[in-house]
Amino acid sequence: MSAFAYGQQPTHSSGPQDYSKVDLNNWFDIITFIILPIVILILYLLWRKQVRNRKSTPKN
Repeated sequence: MSAFAYGQQPTHSSGPQDYSKVDLNNWFDIITFIILPIVILILYLLWRKQVRNRKSTPKN
């Protein structure tokens, strides 16, 4: 099974050994992996609250 999985890996693709840990001293990593997900979560929660409020108010 591992030979089949190895045969499926593209030759131009980088392998798992090329990845490094998240560097919290780098501003790009902080924005990408911490701030952006928090902002997206807050926007999603606000959107869900707005949708829920629209459904609960009657259309008179």
